[in-house]
Amino acid sequence: MRSLAEFSPEAQALLLCARPRLEAEPAERLRGLARSGLDWEWLILTARVHRVIPLLHANLLKAGANDIPPAVLASLQTECLEIAQRNLLLTGELLNILKALQRGNVHAIPFKGPTLALLAYGNLSLRKFDDLDLLIPPDAYISARQALQTLAYQGILAPGSQAEAACRKFYYECSFIRGDLGIDLHWRFTGPELSLPAFQARVWQNLQPVILAGKSVETLAPEHMLLYLCLHGTKRNHHWQRLSWICDVTGLTCQPLDWDAVLRQAGDLGMKRSLFLGLTLANHLLEAHIPEAILSTARRDPAVLHLAQDVARRLFEPVQAGEQIPERPIFYLRSQAGWRNRLRYLAVCGFWPTTEDLETANLPPFLYFVRRPFRLAAKYVSKLRRFLPFRLQPG
Repeated sequence: MRSLAEFSPEAQALLLCARPRLEAEPAERLRGLARSGLDWEWLILTARVHRVIPLLHANLLKAGANDIPPAVLASLQTECLEIAQRNLLLTGELLNILKALQRGNVHAIPFKGPTLALLAYGNLSLRKFDDLDLLIPPDAYISARQALQTLAYQGILAPGSQAEAACRKFYYECSFIRGDLGIDLHWRFTGPELSLPAFQARVWQNLQPVILAGKSVETLAPEHMLLYLCLHGTKRNHHWQRLSWICDVTGLTCQPLDWDAVLRQAGDLGMKRSLFLGLTLANHLLEAHIPEAILSTARRDPAVLHLAQDVARRLFEPVQAGEQIPERPIFYLRSQAGWRNRLRYLAVCGFWPTTEDLETANLPPFLYFVRRPFRLAAKYVSKLRRFLPFRLQPG
């Protein structure tokens, strides 16, 4: 796999800063990089893209590097203050939402957002989050929607529409918006490319309390959060392209974990490769402390090493907003063990409606499956035209 020394000095500095705990030896390396001169503009812009500005600022201060331009520290301090204020606003809003859902007899579990910030970093201000994620029982969607409407949140799909019914049946989440506040309401953790009812059942049976603004709130146990994060990073539209997702995994590995339970459940759920990929990235890029027996097992799977190398190679490559990386479907296929999971993924890509399909038409549910292949073909024919060595002219 690519050595850390092969990254640019700026990327090395970012990887040293993008960790929940900066130990003495990495701090010394960071001071050495700062003394050698860095492109601070690139460092800040890239940290912003990867959503690790708070960690960059905190660890630069902790390292005590005297060669950081004062203007850089001032800029980072201002941005971190804005992030902290936004995080506090969202945390307060989360508590209001949970109260409204409780009044509507909806058992909702927040995950990611504020609860993940506490589990992985022990500090709400060290993890940037822009919206809130809640898990509810599948049969509680209508009650949850009504509770959110009492707080003036509106779903992106019209209430009672055929598109909303199709979303509930075929998808795993729906977004609700009020101004610049957003909520992703989940009734499943993953899309149809993975079916993990056993995992969700275990999550509901093993919730853990955390304290948010003096209030006790239930969230996922650290072992389940780790498994979810590895699924989330590997999923078909993510592919570990954001450094903050690797930071989250690293932060959780700093907590006391029942590693035997993690491995056993990953094996039962058929997601060991996703787990090993997430842990390998955390160890290689951010020097997370993973039990050697687990890393040794991960190294015996050539697919894990190839996938991790691919992530490391692409991590700091510039990608335009909304740009699709052609190799992503191949990446996801390689991350799945067994032909059954791979065939399921191909079928989902070709026929299963996405939220974009649902938002652009209000149809009887079965028609989305008929419409999907045609929309997909039109989309990719349009993209392929950009790569042709000549222009197709009408007539």
